[in-house]
Amino acid sequence: MKITSSVWTDIFSEELALFKSNVSELAATHTAALEVQFLKKFPEAVNSEFFLKGAASYVASLEWDKCEKQIQEMISQFYRADIKSFGPLVNNLKDDRFYFTQAKEEDELVGFALFSTTPQLSKGRIKAINLIAKDHQTQSAIFNHFIEQAPDTKKVFIYQRPTTNVEGLKALGFKRNDSPEMDPKHPINLQNFVCWEWSR
Repeated sequence: MKITSSVWTDIFSEELALFKSNVSELAATHTAALEVQFLKKFPEAVNSEFFLKGAASYVASLEWDKCEKQIQEMISQFYRADIKSFGPLVNNLKDDRFYFTQAKEEDELVGFALFSTTPQLSKGRIKAINLIAKDHQTQSAIFNHFIEQAPDTKKVFIYQRPTTNVEGLKALGFKRNDSPEMDPKHPINLQNFVCWEWSR
């Protein structure tokens, strides 16, 4: 398995745009399956978030295959979109920095991670936007690669659905935090998400 990574970059960089495009299919497939799992248990949440609203009619009719496909398409479009097309919404991200890592086996993408940091949070506190892999071993390799490449990292946090299996995160040392420090520009609804946190 070959793991490659970036340098810290901004939201408008061509490198980040290419990375997001390259991982869009895996991101959409993996995330949509977890979202459907969540919606089956908490269908009332469908109208509370941007990526879920478009699937509301399928949740109401219990058409889960169509629901999953709709969410996949939304996520894929988001990953492939020109970030500048989001206009003023991007202003909340202009001071953030991003770092990405991907793992391949014989040129096949088997996992990736996208991390970010913002001046709004304590120094050394990093958000894992995505940490997606085919298995726990690959997930561990990707995460440990990042930690080695980012020695100033003190804490890493990630938000997961309450229905998501987090055994891989626990094995890495992540612990649940019900009162996390939040970025005021990106508040998270803790009714729909659980924060998991790793400390060096």
